[in-house]
Amino acid sequence: MKVIAGIKMVPASEGGRSRPLAGGTYTPTTMIEREGSVSHWSITLNLLEQGVDDTWYAIARFVSPHAPSELLYPENVLDLYEGPHVVGHLRVLMPAKVIEKVSVATL
Repeated sequence: MKVIAGIKMVPASEGGRSRPLAGGTYTPTTMIEREGSVSHWSITLNLLEQGVDDTWYAIARFVSPHAPSELLYPENVLDLYEGPHVVGHLRVLMPAKVIEKVSVATL
């Protein structure tokens, strides 16, 4: 399942990435806690464009077909990790099939 998502990166001064995103494809992980167990899943972000408030817009999907894609529902927020560090937050905006072309002006 693919979704349109907004991504806010954590500033480097607060433990985020030392280099900003530059477009293209970015594949961090996310951590899911359920019923006392923790699992980590890779999530691919095809970065579309950066908004005026430093939010990146992307088409997001889990890499594994076994990942909990039911968590990709509108307004859900997932933390993005590089190793043990939270480097950003992904907010699901809408299913990708809802729109043909994304423009920041329409989100």
